[in-house]
Amino acid sequence: MEYVDIVDENDTVLSYASRDECHKNSLLHRSVEIFIFKDSSLKNILLQKRGIKNEFPPGRLCGSAGGHVMKGESYLMGAKRELEEELFTKGIPKTIKLKKIDKFKINDFPGNYEIKVLYFATYNGTFDWSGEDLAENPKFVKMKDLIEDIKNNPENYTEAFKISLERFLNKMRKSKL
Repeated sequence: MEYVDIVDENDTVLSYASRDECHKNSLLHRSVEIFIFKDSSLKNILLQKRGIKNEFPPGRLCGSAGGHVMKGESYLMGAKRELEEELFTKGIPKTIKLKKIDKFKINDFPGNYEIKVLYFATYNGTFDWSGEDLAENPKFVKMKDLIEDIKNNPENYTEAFKISLERFLNKMRKSKL
């Protein structure tokens, strides 16, 4: 069973509970999302399609990697673990440097209350992805095509991804990454 830290509105750890308990009882906990871009132009983002066995929500497109921060982990530790679990099962390449871009509260489905940290990195190498949680091989998508597709087919994407992407794009507009 996976345990996560329960936090208050200031992100102070109060206790811990199972992931299922957090969702069942609407307990605030931590998560991470990572966007991987092909290069520094940030024009191509790596997306994955959630596996049918995933509970929240299966079969939809989402960011490059992400998930819950486990009990006792920092956000950065959680992000690195998620990258290893989902995209780099043989170890994260040394060229990947995660940059924290945002931290925000999110409620993307009933019972799920999280403080999420959004990271991004650039990488144009090979992936050793885990097919366990994914429906198909992750792929790079042009940002302009992605934005258009989200407008036309929002049901194909997770709510968390749409919220995170909007926040990322707003940050890009306000500052140079």
